[in-house]
Amino acid sequence: PTAVLEAPANVALGASFTLDGSRSFDIGGQITEYRWTVGARPVAVTSDPTFTVVVNAAQPLAVGTHVMQLVVVDDSGNESSATMASVQVVDAS
Repeated sequence: PTAVLEAPANVALGASFTLDGSRSFDIGGQITEYRWTVGARPVAVTSDPTFTVVVNAAQPLAVGTHVMQLVVVDDSGNESSATMASVQVVDAS
């Protein structure tokens, strides 16, 4: 399988945002799992190709650049290589 990750380039400090893996694909099979990492922390495993990052005390993101990562798994258990996207958190005040 091949993971394709889309993320906003910039988000305001304290704002939530969506990561999109819907363009990920698997030739000859189906993607069954999306493994999301925010910064260096794995945060979720979903069957949904989108994931909303809710920025709060449990998931703080300071001003600066943060790397998001997606790995997809197909119906045969094969894992993709990780794909990454950078999100710049900016102070909107």
